[in-house]
Amino acid sequence: MSNLVKCERIFIPMNDNNSHWYLCVVDFAKRFIYILDSLQSRTSEGIRTKNVKTVVTGLDKLLSFLEKDKYIDNITRYKFKTPISNPQQNNGYDCGMYVIKHMFTNTSNRHLPLLESWSERLRYKLAASLVLSKNNDQRSRIVEIARNIPLQEYFRSLKD
Repeated sequence: MSNLVKCERIFIPMNDNNSHWYLCVVDFAKRFIYILDSLQSRTSEGIRTKNVKTVVTGLDKLLSFLEKDKYIDNITRYKFKTPISNPQQNNGYDCGMYVIKHMFTNTSNRHLPLLESWSERLRYKLAASLVLSKNNDQRSRIVEIARNIPLQEYFRSLKD
């Protein structure tokens, strides 16, 4: 048995033709499925909704298999909902950062800022948090190497 039945939400990063990332959030508490897409368009909306439905159907089958009698829900019946605040990217390359930011803000209950300049700073902060994570078994080695790099002061300033 798994603990999936205790989850409030499941985040599923989705990829569209190896060119665009968007996020599917299955919210068990509210019984909704959200599609968070930073590059929305009428032409892509239908195919992305179809792809999410396919993944949700597979997830429903997986939950039924893993949870057996504990899983009495049917997430394929959840309604699709678009969040009120769904920031849009202003370039062709930040979709992955939006997915990461959406996942972070949804788990920390923080607001996703609508700043155009946050992307590059977020990239550095994400890299720093991954490197400095206590779960990173290469942390000590990377920090030791970084001590010999002249840009260490710059990266330290990004930690805040």
